[in-house]
Amino acid sequence: MRENNLKRFSDDGEPQGTAGKPILEVLEKEKLVDIVVVVTRYFGGILLGTGGLARAYTQGAKMAIEATEILNMTPCYKVDINLNYDLYGKVQYILPQYNVKTIDTQFTENVNITIILAKEYYDSLSKKITEISGGSVTPNITEELFYNI
Repeated sequence: MRENNLKRFSDDGEPQGTAGKPILEVLEKEKLVDIVVVVTRYFGGILLGTGGLARAYTQGAKMAIEATEILNMTPCYKVDINLNYDLYGKVQYILPQYNVKTIDTQFTENVNITIILAKEYYDSLSKKITEISGGSVTPNITEELFYNI
């Protein structure tokens, strides 16, 4: 999970302040978190000077960000729903209303559905499933995580 907005950077042998800090500044400007950026330089060094190195690392970080897909991670719960077969269709019908991601469905003596659900929808979904099942089914939170819903 997240480590209280921990930030780290390294110049890794480059002149101080020419690599890590400029890359971190790009990430902060773009408001990106939970990310690692590595820029490798093959040419330049003394020929570029410290200003040129900083600009090269900044540009490399910007190019990497532009070439990627940025995902918005949402605080979520991983939830198990254990129910009888006669309730399966009803529960399957309502799940899309809560924008869940179904991870697994096991058909044994009962049906066990494992979903990922945004935290903000848990209470509402839990209430709805309890209502549909006449109180016999209560979704069980098994894990807290961040997920791209």
